[in-house]
Amino acid sequence: MKKLSAVFLSLLLAPAVLAEEKAAPLTPEQKADAAALLGLVGEFTKAFDAGDAKAISATFTEDAQIHDENGETKGRAAIESRFGDYFANTPKSKIEIKVNSLQFVSPDVIIENGHSIIKGVEDESRVERTKYSVVYVRQNGKWLQSCLTDRASDGRSVPERLKELEWLVGDWVTESDQAVVSTSVKWSDDQHYLLRDFTIMVDGKTAIKGTQRIGWDPAKKHIRSWLFDSKGGFSEGEWSHADKGWVIKTRGVSHDGTSATATQMLVQVGKDHVRWSSFDRTEGDEAAPDLEEITLVRKPPAPK
Repeated sequence: MKKLSAVFLSLLLAPAVLAEEKAAPLTPEQKADAAALLGLVGEFTKAFDAGDAKAISATFTEDAQIHDENGETKGRAAIESRFGDYFANTPKSKIEIKVNSLQFVSPDVIIENGHSIIKGVEDESRVERTKYSVVYVRQNGKWLQSCLTDRASDGRSVPERLKELEWLVGDWVTESDQAVVSTSVKWSDDQHYLLRDFTIMVDGKTAIKGTQRIGWDPAKKHIRSWLFDSKGGFSEGEWSHADKGWVIKTRGVSHDGTSATATQMLVQVGKDHVRWSSFDRTEGDEAAPDLEEITLVRKPPAPK
């Protein structure tokens, strides 16, 4: 699933005020239109806070277009579906909007430029910022969004984007009745990737080893990972925020050519514990059973 951009989430519905710059005074008609846009802001905010994708899509025209880092989304139905996917994976977020300017192109067209911020309620480290441009049109007496464009990212460097996963750095271990899992995470020399090595031992013998590289995908604008195991299998994952953790959608192939998909959940429990689970799994064309949740514990530093 593609991650929604902050500008997409905001719908660019912002307070209907002009930037603090010299501009011609608004006519009474323009003031009324600006007030109507402000009302649309209230509709969107209420729908966003409630996770109501249908109400959000109602602020768009039937043939609306969205252009952002995920490509192009066309039509009200597609917009509703995309918001529904986002709210399912990233609930309980809040939106803030700052308008830089409103341009009254014609009596039925207004262009807005500004920036938006989305903050996670339960994951305070998650903050998404972006700049945007949106075209409003009046249809049957009601203002709606017709074309939305994400014009710029928030300007953070790759290390800054990965900073919210820095808590993974260190050595971790778990023991269960079935296996002992050891994993070690460190920064790459340029801090553009987090590098993870892992070993799974069963009955005192190494069953499998692997390495994973976690980085920022500049094309899709989200965190992505690439994993390779010692048997010849490999997979990639798309990371997105979820309630108190991360959801990782993985797709890959085993050493014998069998395709596999899964949804993984990574939840930080305090400073030195993390829970990992894998569900919605498939192997080839068949469903596979969920894997038992495991808890990883951070190893204390080695004595000097």
